[in-house]
Amino acid sequence: MKSLCMALCLLFISSCASKSIHKDVDQYKEVAERLIMNNDKGAEPMVLKQDAVELINLAKPILKKYTAKNPQCNELLSHIIAKSTFMQNLTLSEIEDKFHDGNGLPKADETCYEPKELIVHPSTVVILSKSKLTTEGREQIKDEIEEVLGHLDILKESL
Repeated sequence: MKSLCMALCLLFISSCASKSIHKDVDQYKEVAERLIMNNDKGAEPMVLKQDAVELINLAKPILKKYTAKNPQCNELLSHIIAKSTFMQNLTLSEIEDKFHDGNGLPKADETCYEPKELIVHPSTVVILSKSKLTTEGREQIKDEIEEVLGHLDILKESL
């Protein structure tokens, strides 16, 4: 009987954690869609930067919960979280090389690379929003966030 109670408790906790991460993912998606809308409306770069920083902050608990379910991702995703502020101060070519392409990242299981994008793409938006935005810059911001939404959908399916 005691074993059954323990098993049911673990199942309940797991179910709550799963609902919690889905709620976090939904909130992230909402802010990402707002960022695209603000960009499309021609919002000031500071507004876009604030949205992107909010996405980075929303991504951190998602990555931590993902790591709890996928311990093989701990080193990579902990590194991404730790470097989230650092990333925002790189050039576009540096963030592309070190974090998009992964040349500055610890080696990890293939399943670990999808979630990292929840911080990398908004960090790229922060970099872009530090200067006067051209049509091309706004298009790149839209592309970055649309791409992160694609990663988010794939990530959500794996949870």
